[in-house]
Amino acid sequence: MKPPRLLAPAVILALALALRLALFTGFQASDDLNYIRYVARMNAGTYVLESNPFATRFGLLVPMAAAFRLFGPGIVQAILPNLIASLACVLLAFAVGRRLADGRTALLAALLAAFLPVNIHHATEVHADLPMAAWMGLSAFLWLGSSGRMRPAFLAGLALGAAHLTKEPAFFLFAFVFPHGLLAADRRRPLAAFVAGFALVAIAEVAAYGIAGDPLFRIRSTGGGHAQDVEQHYATAGQILHRLFVEMPSMLFNPMSPMAPFFGIFYLAFAAAAAHVWIAKDRAGRLALLWWLALFACMNFFPLSLSPFRPGFVARPRTLEPLTIPAVLVVARSAVLLASRRRMLSAALGAVLLVDILAAVRLHRDAPLARENIVAAHRFLSGRDPGRVVSDRRMVEALEFLDRFRSRHRYAVWSDAPPGEPCLVVFDGYWLGNDLKYYGMSPPAWTKRLPAPLHEHSAPLPRSIRHPRPTGRGPKLEIREWRP
Repeated sequence: MKPPRLLAPAVILALALALRLALFTGFQASDDLNYIRYVARMNAGTYVLESNPFATRFGLLVPMAAAFRLFGPGIVQAILPNLIASLACVLLAFAVGRRLADGRTALLAALLAAFLPVNIHHATEVHADLPMAAWMGLSAFLWLGSSGRMRPAFLAGLALGAAHLTKEPAFFLFAFVFPHGLLAADRRRPLAAFVAGFALVAIAEVAAYGIAGDPLFRIRSTGGGHAQDVEQHYATAGQILHRLFVEMPSMLFNPMSPMAPFFGIFYLAFAAAAAHVWIAKDRAGRLALLWWLALFACMNFFPLSLSPFRPGFVARPRTLEPLTIPAVLVVARSAVLLASRRRMLSAALGAVLLVDILAAVRLHRDAPLARENIVAAHRFLSGRDPGRVVSDRRMVEALEFLDRFRSRHRYAVWSDAPPGEPCLVVFDGYWLGNDLKYYGMSPPAWTKRLPAPLHEHSAPLPRSIRHPRPTGRGPKLEIREWRP
């Protein structure tokens, strides 16, 4: 008796969920705080539009707000949209593989997506890239099944609209869909339906912002923010060329790169697989590769400012989440074509998956560094009598979140003038060092005249694959007392 057709993908999905929960990333006190700030305002009825990319990504903010409303604020509730999106990417890798090729390609693609470290890591933290990638994957799946049919193409456009509401670069998928639609006679009418579906969402969004006062509000605020972020890192032609031909390739293909744990050796396998499917003239493999190349080209060359060209993203692993589904399809398709060489294939896939797991474990071990001092400060303050606590904005917002917005203390962001009443002053060496390095921000002058710390904390740095023994202690947390 044959096992049920859906048993294998169900097992892979269960394995993917187990990996993501076992290697939980959690609170990072970084971009997640920006999203949490606006979600809290939504649920409190105090939300107003701000010229900030995080404030207008309603495709992420609304699901988070719903989770907070249903279950209360907390990190598990905050990461639910990302966890669901990550599992959706695994299912979509299976679905697209089956649509383009066959069951074996589908299962291998789902397995590779389930083990990919960048997807595991971002499944349990708050970022818009993974939910956007899931909507883009759904859009591509519907589009690829729309040959001669209008309804799936229209739904594909709506799905891409949802991706756009989640994060701005979703429209990069047009770089794949437009050529694919124009070159095939049976897809030209569906292409019009695809555009109509996306346009419906875009027009509704512009109309909503128009009611709020500026129809182009999101374009002005987030477009400028993206360009500014990129230009801070890549201001000269030399920096741009370094990003394109050194930084990005190193992140993907150099196992010794600081970013290597996000990808393991997957992209080395991808490079070999891409060459193989192209030389073999495999239709499904080539189509997946063209999908990947279209997105990758936009990420690197789409002009975000008036410069002749500017990389679409700072080289951060999470921005490459939309590449996951086409990438695993290329590798899976190449593996199926090499099915006759079972020993070599098993060894190669086994090595990729093993390194993936080791890399994901390293990311998991490194994840607490960003929140370690914040959690230690919260633990210390929880045992103190209610009072005034002063720190930088990040620490204040993080402590309020950890208190589930029902704090006994009165938190305040420090200013140039010292407080007029006694208070505790919290210094997080991890994030203060980061702010000084990248933004030139430092605590106000009066904080340098405080007495010896009431409390100090410094966690040991985690073991990792490259550093099997503890390498020292992390940046210090200090809590001092101010008395006017």
